[in-house]
Amino acid sequence: MAMTDHPASARIAEGVKPNGEHVEPQKWVDRLVDGWNWRIRSDWLALLESPQCPSWLDLKSNPRAKLFKSNEIRDVFRVETDHGAVFVKIARPVTWSDRLRRLVLGPDSLREWRAAEHAARHGIATVVPVAAAWRRTRRREPASIFITMETADAEQLDTWWLRVGAAETLPRKDRNAVIGAVAELIAKAHHGGFVHTDLHAGNILVRTGRDGGYSTCFVDLQAVSVGRAVSEQRVIRNLAIFGNWFRFNASLTDRMRFLDAYLAWWRRLTGPEQRITTERRELAFRIDRAMRAHARALAAQRDRQTMRDGRRFGRLRLVGGTTAHVFLRARQPAPGSAIDETPLTRHWWRELLASRMNLISQMDRNIEETTGGYLTGSIDLAIENNKPIKAILRHRHPTSLGESLKYTVFSSPEMRLWKTGNALLNRGIPAARPLAVCRTRRHGSFRDSLVLIEYPETAEPLHAFLDSRMSRLPTRQRHRVKAGLALQIARLLRRLDEEGFVHRNLKASDLAICASPSSDDKFVVVLSGYLDLQRTSAPAKHANLPALKGLNASLRDLPEVSRADRLRVLKRYLDRLGKPAADWKRIWRELR
Repeated sequence: MAMTDHPASARIAEGVKPNGEHVEPQKWVDRLVDGWNWRIRSDWLALLESPQCPSWLDLKSNPRAKLFKSNEIRDVFRVETDHGAVFVKIARPVTWSDRLRRLVLGPDSLREWRAAEHAARHGIATVVPVAAAWRRTRRREPASIFITMETADAEQLDTWWLRVGAAETLPRKDRNAVIGAVAELIAKAHHGGFVHTDLHAGNILVRTGRDGGYSTCFVDLQAVSVGRAVSEQRVIRNLAIFGNWFRFNASLTDRMRFLDAYLAWWRRLTGPEQRITTERRELAFRIDRAMRAHARALAAQRDRQTMRDGRRFGRLRLVGGTTAHVFLRARQPAPGSAIDETPLTRHWWRELLASRMNLISQMDRNIEETTGGYLTGSIDLAIENNKPIKAILRHRHPTSLGESLKYTVFSSPEMRLWKTGNALLNRGIPAARPLAVCRTRRHGSFRDSLVLIEYPETAEPLHAFLDSRMSRLPTRQRHRVKAGLALQIARLLRRLDEEGFVHRNLKASDLAICASPSSDDKFVVVLSGYLDLQRTSAPAKHANLPALKGLNASLRDLPEVSRADRLRVLKRYLDRLGKPAADWKRIWRELR
């Protein structure tokens, strides 16, 4: 089919590359090839017409292509071409909501192209599109292809921040420069009517320039709303979405510095009639309130997903009246987890859970515990093409008619473990990941239940870590590690308070210590035992003080834990912003 210049392309203003350099306006060419509607940048047309053009739907067999990210609805590849490296996003409608969104809003790739065009007109830095393609399909086949240039030497903001920014290995002026660059990017976007509705740290790239400066740009443009003036309330909601991740991964100083930089850029870009009139302190309070409301709504939505059949979790019906809920893929990595990069399949789970009695017989007898009607032990789960995963297995069989009736009406402890563990992870609280839960009913009556919980890779219980590994560390490093663990334990208990969780019987064996992914010299505290964790109707301050007392009692006989260490945890837990632990002496006397 003959080429036609896209009429709007000639009016595109100068664009902005992610590195801040200007690019000349480009013409776009529309083509129809094998049922696909293509929109191609004119200077890349030669590649897409050449025999060396990759087969975009068969990139898995292309040696120059590498799978970058994958889930049920899209695959992202990095592809080396003769024109340079590109990223290729291939999307497919899976659910009815995907198809409805495509029907109402248009194909994913076309929406991303329109967002990039709008950004170029308003001087907003995004990834640079090369081509967009779409076609009609009623099946779960690829329906959209979006190709962008690679942004050289760029890294996702969340990855960069955890590796460099939050680790404080970078000079303060460099961290401030990145904060300023992000604030400038978002302020310019809001001024230009460009609102990223999925604005989190993973959708912003950070690039270090040759001069040592930093620049940023947006990625994942399908979740962008353009063309509408951005009100103050919409600014607050968008900043709240962006700030949720940083609420737990950045200091208050850095977050307030970002807000100040954003306000400075907003005043510079807008006139007096468009400026945000709310005072800085009130604005920070409103953003924080919006962040917490957004986090609660998002966590509740994810809680409901754990009981449904979808992309991250599966619901299986097995023989013998057994229903299973299984974990398939991670949304966010969990500390120490070995399966964050290895999605599990429903087929694998069916084969594994079909022979549950074999799992029980394979449990490690060294740590097996039998109490009443349940059995607990460890087991290694063999995953295809990967190393085994260590898991804790808990199996319950009712020993009386009353117990059977009780768990017929109410949830079994195994089902509560499944819900509680996922609820913790959905709220950003480090916890061992539940893998599967099974429940068998016959004639409507409860017969047995089973739960599998991953035990974090390279993890050790807190008391074993302190007793064995701490004594081998040099004195200075030992003090640094213990101070870091004390801070993390206090933060964990404060987060439980904030989210309405109360631990009724916290012991040292309920906390696991994992190596940090950012450094072998740092460690992460993970809540591995949450059987005695309960939800309350309303969060309460210091609700987990009895749990801290129980933890203190379980560590009292360890020589590596001094009174100063236990006091440090207490004071860190009691401290609140602007309110030091004034009453710590009375509580300390009770702990002793």
